[in-house]
Amino acid sequence: MALLALPSALSDVICQQNFRRVGGALVLGLCVGSGWACAADVDNVLVRHSLVVLSAHDSAHIRTLVLEPTEGARIEASAPPTLERESGGRIVFRATVLTPDSLYFVNAPSARVTLTQPVNGTLRLRACPATGACRDVSLPVRTRGRTTRGRS
Repeated sequence: MALLALPSALSDVICQQNFRRVGGALVLGLCVGSGWACAADVDNVLVRHSLVVLSAHDSAHIRTLVLEPTEGARIEASAPPTLERESGGRIVFRATVLTPDSLYFVNAPSARVTLTQPVNGTLRLRACPATGACRDVSLPVRTRGRTTRGRS
């Protein structure tokens, strides 16, 4: 895997897992390989909701979709968030760490798809606000596929 160090002006990248800050020279392979979804800006937000934010982070040929709970909210893990594609098929979001009772995700669940395929469909999940009852959430999702160009 090729590693790329960012110049100091861009090195303060916010990694969405637990909102940790990484300073100094950042090796992108560490961030992507650890399951973190890193973004220097918020232009990659696909859907905003009062309980969750869905964003996309693109690399060479892979788009990582990251589902981040809003402040105080929790995403249920017992029925993982699933994006039901209009073209058929499902994209299931996973995360590596759950609460001790396995009911909620501790870090943001994510899913990987190829960049060449648009991701159009309905994201279904169950989320809980800081106070109050959990509820089912359905969100329309629209992205464009990216064309890849052959090397000459």
